[in-house]
Amino acid sequence: MEGNILKFLDGSLFNEIYPLPHTKEYGEMLKKIISKNEDMYNSLCDFDKGLADKYKALADEYRELSAYEQQESFKSGFCMGARLTAEVYSDRCHGTDQNND
Repeated sequence: MEGNILKFLDGSLFNEIYPLPHTKEYGEMLKKIISKNEDMYNSLCDFDKGLADKYKALADEYRELSAYEQQESFKSGFCMGARLTAEVYSDRCHGTDQNND
């Protein structure tokens, strides 16, 4: 069952759910970092185009890793929440709910 849920999260659902809210502040920070990255690349191009290309490739790999980490963290949190919810309802169904007098 868990494997099916993870496949579902890997597929279309994760592309529709954004773990990080896209706020105005986030948008501003994203524009700032993109601008700084482009400035760094252009400065490196003026110095050494080969080095600039290596920097860009490394930055691209880091972005891919970061996206992967976010997706895996989201899946882990989703599964943990589902397990906790199942545990709470399981306790209630078996009459072990401590709040139920």
